[in-house]
Amino acid sequence: ALELIAADSRAPGFARFLACCRLLKFWTGMRFDDTLGVDPRGIVKGNGYVHMELSRTKTSGPDRRIRMMHAYIDDEAHFVVPNWMDILMELLGDPLGFGFARDYLLPLPAAGWDAPRRVAANASDAIALGRTLLEMLQRPASVRSKRGEVAWSLGPAKLLPPGGGDYWTEHSERHGIVSFAAALKVSHEEQSYIGRWTERSSSGSSASGYIQTAASIVTGIQKKLVHSLGTIWTWYSEEDLEMRLHEVASIKGLDTSLTDKVL
Repeated sequence: ALELIAADSRAPGFARFLACCRLLKFWTGMRFDDTLGVDPRGIVKGNGYVHMELSRTKTSGPDRRIRMMHAYIDDEAHFVVPNWMDILMELLGDPLGFGFARDYLLPLPAAGWDAPRRVAANASDAIALGRTLLEMLQRPASVRSKRGEVAWSLGPAKLLPPGGGDYWTEHSERHGIVSFAAALKVSHEEQSYIGRWTERSSSGSSASGYIQTAASIVTGIQKKLVHSLGTIWTWYSEEDLEMRLHEVASIKGLDTSLTDKVL
């Protein structure tokens, strides 16, 4: 649903951009706090993948160490819309729109959600915006052609009932790619490269070697997930989903009937 709304030219511009941001967080394993170090100008198209360099400065203590995260998204990383990352790059390529100079990823929306304001969204803003987006999404519908090809589009029904967006947080995407990787029996060592922060190295050669290694491992995990989606029911289960949603409802004081509607 996120990919489909991102690709829908009729949807509000901010909704399309926010959907791309949520997808970016899913495929890279980033938290909202991580996106505060994303300079859109540093999202670069590479050879077969997109590379992002995030920075965070440690200001406490006697030294000011700079921590870095290198994030990667393989060109094949998608569910039903192969070019969703191209859509994000196109939006960021407009300096009068979402491509204005800044050192954070998510701005606040202008009235009507058609454009951004040049103000950074904080964590509380992101939660509210994410809830609005999730409850805006329509349920995906598929059509199979005579040749067996499947095409996806947004159906008329809403994906979630009113209030259903409260079940997800700004950390939800962080667990997505990691959970899939674990189910696909990716080693813990390779999983640790997803969303990993490191100290900035003084050695250019060692930094370059790390980037190449991390890019190969992370994009390899993404490729493995994409190529395994056709048989997802054989290796991934959400049997505990109902229990987890009821736990969230209990913590947030949500009505149990809403949980049933979400399910």
